[in-house]
Amino acid sequence: MKLTANKLKNGALYFNTKSQRVERMLGTLNSNRVWTTSHDATPEANRCKNLRFANGQEVNAYLQASPKWNAMKMEEVEKRIAAEGGEKKWLANLPPLPRQDSIVNPLGAAQQ
Repeated sequence: MKLTANKLKNGALYFNTKSQRVERMLGTLNSNRVWTTSHDATPEANRCKNLRFANGQEVNAYLQASPKWNAMKMEEVEKRIAAEGGEKKWLANLPPLPRQDSIVNPLGAAQQ
């Protein structure tokens, strides 16, 4: 299945076969190119044909490598949650994740 900009979702993680890394899609440039970034790197325009869906292992590795998340200790996270009025209020301030049914994955559940 050939990926085009209209089949990709903002905020989703894709593996860039040219740079050999997982990147988050930021937005559409045109029908063949999208803006992507990896952690705190400068956004780049990438061709859709160089992107594929990131599998579960690639997504976990990307999340574990996040400098912001790794810089925070669990105690600090718990203190922030308590300071912001509890877990429900803290979670309410986070941006929503993409709905699972809105993500098209031609490789199926085998990669999740």
